[in-house]
Amino acid sequence: MDEKQYLKMRAKADEEYKKNLEAIDRVWHMSHPDKAPPQPKGSTSASYLPPSDTLASPRSGMSSNGSKPFVLSEAVKEAIAEHPEFADISQPIILQKLVARYPEIKPRIQKDQIKAQIAGMLSRMVKSEDLRRIREHHGSEPAVFRKVPTITM
Repeated sequence: MDEKQYLKMRAKADEEYKKNLEAIDRVWHMSHPDKAPPQPKGSTSASYLPPSDTLASPRSGMSSNGSKPFVLSEAVKEAIAEHPEFADISQPIILQKLVARYPEIKPRIQKDQIKAQIAGMLSRMVKSEDLRRIREHHGSEPAVFRKVPTITM
């Protein structure tokens, strides 16, 4: 085996390895949509490799700034936590914040129904009393929410 053959075989093996990891991560995200893949014990580096089409699902993939994997439920909670306490919150406002922080989700918004998922999360947060519904959804107007004020003594 010469150097050229070695490099060619090595590149092919690396590509197959990446495809296998992507497939495993896709299966994980299908069964655990709100959790990042677990890291192997003793691993010193992240084993997660972003799929070649940028995201395996709306809930996965590395953020563009290389920070942590994109998990929709966590990202929505972070966006709400950063939002001013008495300001209106709606699905378009949260979506705008997410696209600003994670631009790689933009091409997947329609395909993966991210808008509907955000709206559902906001409604669930009303049931868990984290948010209060200010105005119902009417036609093209989104529902409007506000944070439930925290009382400190």
